[in-house]
Amino acid sequence: GRRARYLPPLRLYLVVSVTVFLLAAVLPSERAAVAAAGADLGIVDSPGGCRDLNYDGPGATWINPRLHAGCDKIARQGSERLVEQFTHNLPRALFLLLPLFALCMKPLYWRPRRHYVEHLLLLVHNHTLVFVALAALLLVEALLPWPAAVTTLKFTLALLLPWYFYRSMRTVYGQSRTRTAAKFLVLGGVYLVLASILLALTGIFSVVAL
Repeated sequence: GRRARYLPPLRLYLVVSVTVFLLAAVLPSERAAVAAAGADLGIVDSPGGCRDLNYDGPGATWINPRLHAGCDKIARQGSERLVEQFTHNLPRALFLLLPLFALCMKPLYWRPRRHYVEHLLLLVHNHTLVFVALAALLLVEALLPWPAAVTTLKFTLALLLPWYFYRSMRTVYGQSRTRTAAKFLVLGGVYLVLASILLALTGIFSVVAL
């Protein structure tokens, strides 16, 4: 007569993702990395470099003036505000990535027919694991002064996470190793494209919103 404890997948995802981005916001190593990236792009230390930034996509006439204005603010005030804005916007972009990617999975699992929610729940669970791994990596980088430990953890995660994603696809969909591996590679490419687009748009939006 006892009910097993159960935590809804979406709630778990939200709790873990918020925790990770809070860690990323307060740990100095991550903030310094973003600031260094801004300096490499010539944004932080060179106001004149902002004139060279141009967006050629949809809405360019509206975005470009705001992009230049935001870049000028970064050059004058430093990259701290950009770090905060990007960290604030990134969880929303990643949350948007899940339903888009789940939609891309539909054609690959047409027969036997699978519901959209099945793909979405698989992605929620897998992304939760990614956030747990990122939290562990952030804590190890911040608390352990041993570069070898950080390198070892990164190498281990680089091997374990793809293997886990592949195994999760086999377990949920029950298809052969060959078919699962082929779909895994296709979906990996699609995921990289979607994630790159969303990250670029998040960066542009973060600069424009300054």
